[in-house]
Amino acid sequence: MDAQVARREDLRLRELLEQFVCVRAVEMEGVDLSLFQFDYDMSWHVFFLNADRTVYGRYGTRAGPESAEGNDVSVDGLVEACLGALEIHAGYPANKASLAKKRGVKLEANEIRQFPLFKSRFAGDPPRNCAHCHHVFEAVRSVPRSEKRPLSDDLMFPFAKPDRLGLVLDKSKRATALSVAPGSAADKAGFRAGDRVLSLGGQPLISIADVQWVLQFATEPCDLAAEVDRGGERVKLTLRLEKNWRRGEDILWRASTQPLRLFGWGAPAPDEREQSGAKPGELCVRVTNLPPNGPAYRAGLRAGDMIVAIDGDRRSKTEMEWLEYLYQERVRGQEVTFTVMRAGKREKFKVEAP
Repeated sequence: MDAQVARREDLRLRELLEQFVCVRAVEMEGVDLSLFQFDYDMSWHVFFLNADRTVYGRYGTRAGPESAEGNDVSVDGLVEACLGALEIHAGYPANKASLAKKRGVKLEANEIRQFPLFKSRFAGDPPRNCAHCHHVFEAVRSVPRSEKRPLSDDLMFPFAKPDRLGLVLDKSKRATALSVAPGSAADKAGFRAGDRVLSLGGQPLISIADVQWVLQFATEPCDLAAEVDRGGERVKLTLRLEKNWRRGEDILWRASTQPLRLFGWGAPAPDEREQSGAKPGELCVRVTNLPPNGPAYRAGLRAGDMIVAIDGDRRSKTEMEWLEYLYQERVRGQEVTFTVMRAGKREKFKVEAP
């Protein structure tokens, strides 16, 4: 997607971009985090800004290697977002009040090198290492961990897609419902396939990313006012966000989760499971690799160990459930006890939570 935009391959997009002053940033070192807040695990993202730093909207949702465009971005979608930004600009500054919440919250630092975690890593002028987008999430998550607090849902499951609420949006259109899951929060709110979501929580929307932005900073539980265009008719709806609605979101694709993993979480071979003595429904995880200086390695865990219990719990769990437990139920320095099978013997290792 980056190459398609940079090369102006699409004529529609090329003509639209001529109406913007385009600036391309390739790393986060020196970026003002008081303004440029977004889903930092994105491989590609767009900000639509007024010269006075008012944010009109964002574009860019999870992208992957499956195609040139990615999982949830497309040239068509970007064209629609550009058109939406131009419409907002045409109404500016009369609509400025509706854009106020498109600016982010105050972070612990306004530049990545100001976070304690990265002061040494990015020291020097120029810095010794590149600062990538996902490093910002790493830095932000390090603050509550250093203060021995669990990660809140908005940090553990950042920028959850509206799919979690049963609202699947069309990547080729402007915040438009592709489908609505029966019985979901979106269904109960009255959303229908084909609805174009004009506003949510009082904010005008031009993309899936804009919807994610509203959801990211909504206090839960809460009711979000929505307005949709349904066949030319404006319809008002109320979307209910229940407590813990994000939980269950898959975050393992995110580059920022790599530092969260104490070890590689692998599936055992059938004979390994049998040898471990794990029954159906019980935990059996093969340690596939460990960072050489990480807490699990220092505590004695090794690749090939078969984990059969965590803090005495033998119930089967996914890696996602394990990470939730480690970072939302345990704080930094608290011990986690692993029961492992190694060379036919059961051993226990105590690992300090990072």
